[in-house]
Amino acid sequence: GHVDIDQIINIKIFAKYLAINDYFGAIHGSRDWSDYRLYYNPITTLFEPIAYDLTDYWTNKFPDRELIIEKENLPFLSKITSNHLFQKNYIFELSELVRTNFFRKTIRKYSNEIGLYVELIMNDNRIYPQFKKYPFVESDILDTTYLNKRHSYIENVLDQEHRLHAYFERAINDSLVINIGNAHALPVELIEIKLNNYIAANSNKKQIINGMKQKDNLIKYRRYFFNLANENIKIDFNTSLKLRYKKLGLDKIFETKINMWSNKMATEKVFKNAIFSPNVTDFEQ
Repeated sequence: GHVDIDQIINIKIFAKYLAINDYFGAIHGSRDWSDYRLYYNPITTLFEPIAYDLTDYWTNKFPDRELIIEKENLPFLSKITSNHLFQKNYIFELSELVRTNFFRKTIRKYSNEIGLYVELIMNDNRIYPQFKKYPFVESDILDTTYLNKRHSYIENVLDQEHRLHAYFERAINDSLVINIGNAHALPVELIEIKLNNYIAANSNKKQIINGMKQKDNLIKYRRYFFNLANENIKIDFNTSLKLRYKKLGLDKIFETKINMWSNKMATEKVFKNAIFSPNVTDFEQ
């Protein structure tokens, strides 16, 4: 039978664990199921991660490398990262790491211990002989320039705006039909549609759009339905509508303009078949 992933693993602990990994760019142990070590908690009856074989940033110093939830088809891990409860907790934990300046505070707090271990590693030629690199330099072990850039990159991903694209298709009875594509790396939750300063329409169910994946070249659009707040609201090509949304796990509200369909004649028809927005690759009813 079917079992939800949150009935097997501790979603909150996994989310925090992978958020910390992403924050420090330590994804080596996240890509292969063989690099995972799990603890079965007999009290919660859930599996929890044990940190193991994580960091490879001394050989791959790319502060703008993709987040773990942007990757697809990872054995074991994709089942977790595609879960909306995981995504919500993961994004929240990432935002807390950024908000509290976690890496800078940690380095300040443990500077003496860090200095001691850096010195030991730099003077130990038994460490990683396969790299044939000795002696180590300090940036091989703790590269604060890289970590600063990584912190800034994730902060930017969390604050990015204007990457949710919306097109008005039509009004049906008491509903608005909007075609939406998400170019954010993070999943978003749709909230409502505003007309001037008033709520024009909202959704009677939670509507979440997944973020773009690493290998996505084009934005995927699909239809979303919103209930009109007032049946007397009239929508035409001069109407200025805005879609309000938030990134899953965050409280900050973003807004994006709802564009009128680029083909006015097509928009005014009764749509019997799907008509595609610009740069669409996939369309779901």
